[in-house]
Amino acid sequence: MVNLFGIAQKDDILVDWAKVDPHELEWIVNSLYDRMGFKSILTSLSKDGGVDVVANYFSEETETYVKYIIQVKRWKDPVGVRIVRELLGVKEDQKADKALMVSISGYARTSMEFATRHNIRLVDKDALEEMLQKVQLLRVDGSLVSPSDPNLASNRKKSIHKLLSESKPKGLLRDEIIDGISSPRFRITVRKEILNQDIDDLSRGGEIIEDDGKYYPTLSEDVLSIVSKNLSSDIGNIRHVFTEKDIYNLLEEKYKLPSPIAVRLVPIKEIVERLIQTGKINQIVEGVFISPSTLAKMKEFDWTRESLRQNILELTNLKKDALEKTVEEVRTMKGLPLGGETKFFNRNLFEKMPFMTIGLHFCKDHEAGYIIGRLFIPLFMNPLEALTERELQNAKIRKMEITTRREHKLDGKSNRIPHGAHVISTGISIETIRMFEEKAKQIYQYGSRLIDLLTEFHMDKELQLGCAGSELAIFAMCDFGREEKFGNCLNRLLDKAEILQKFLTKMYEKCPPPLG
Repeated sequence: MVNLFGIAQKDDILVDWAKVDPHELEWIVNSLYDRMGFKSILTSLSKDGGVDVVANYFSEETETYVKYIIQVKRWKDPVGVRIVRELLGVKEDQKADKALMVSISGYARTSMEFATRHNIRLVDKDALEEMLQKVQLLRVDGSLVSPSDPNLASNRKKSIHKLLSESKPKGLLRDEIIDGISSPRFRITVRKEILNQDIDDLSRGGEIIEDDGKYYPTLSEDVLSIVSKNLSSDIGNIRHVFTEKDIYNLLEEKYKLPSPIAVRLVPIKEIVERLIQTGKINQIVEGVFISPSTLAKMKEFDWTRESLRQNILELTNLKKDALEKTVEEVRTMKGLPLGGETKFFNRNLFEKMPFMTIGLHFCKDHEAGYIIGRLFIPLFMNPLEALTERELQNAKIRKMEITTRREHKLDGKSNRIPHGAHVISTGISIETIRMFEEKAKQIYQYGSRLIDLLTEFHMDKELQLGCAGSELAIFAMCDFGREEKFGNCLNRLLDKAEILQKFLTKMYEKCPPPLG
């Protein structure tokens, strides 16, 4: 006798099916079709219209899914024609493409005749056992694979989740996932193409996140809510100048949350905007933030020349003996490249020095270079952006940020650059417009006083000035020959830093930046 799958049947009794619980038999059939490449769902516990398993198979020929409904019977007597006739009715009611029955006790002759006429597939005990053997759910000794078998689809996917959770925050490549869960630790032995399909299923279902070829575990809504709530407090407690990148680093270090997940799931921009509006943090310039208490401490500007020297050495990760070395010896010691600038970002702006960044540049074509300190301070400001939270509440308006995009051509390539704009989300009165006018006047007065101060200090001659968006860029740049002592070069930068120190002291006295 040959079954419907073309497998020769035999008379040997492999499994004592009388000892198998009916629900366990349904689980076995569900696992069988899962192993055969179907998307199978066990439905009997939900009493889904007499159907025990729904299995969908993707047909490459029609490029559509074919729906099978499966009924499982563990009876003592053969299944009669009435039961098979009922299955046909369920197939039509559920608009299934195929109907199939599995019976341990076989079928009556009339059942098999009816099934043949109506294209219903009948699987008996022998056919079931051979199918189970073929997909390794039935061992040669007659023992059945248990629900805890690591090769089951549900257990394979649990193993992938476990492996990705352990990899946080770095994530794993697809081959690293497959190699990891194929290791002896997980005892998974299915083919590589099955594991690839598992990864695709999890990614399409949003259970794992793919970014630039790496995969990461996603977050539950509860965990995401807790992280977002705690993050507001964490950001408010940062005691140095920080950028959005520092927030992503915080998420990675404290919550083991990699940047690709944070970018997609954590509303960082909304959290930062809310903190600015409530006065928990200030925006120094676009994308650079600080807490009010740290900002107040910054305004002291009480560095000495020696402390500035030491702080710049610390920032560039150099020891005091570097002052006696040539600039080229310092470059070699640090392994810094030729033809490009290496930047060192100052996370403690104004606490230790007047520079946001220190840069070292070494020319590629000749024995020269420069050291540069940079500072950015507000020069212009959108009046709406400058409104405080209290002013907004008094005017009974709310501002929100929208993002527009414009396209630039850079080296022949198209680059999309985001630009934020503040808009009013409700109607405004004449009084509110007058408030904008007053705020614009204040900003104009600040800009005018700042320009007067720049003139008073001859800043365009002592240092270099530029504009970066709505910010004033102040550069303290000192050229050097690579055979010059690094200490001499640093002394020239300190001369410029002292000028900037005096300028900042006067600026905060006469025209402090309008930071909301």
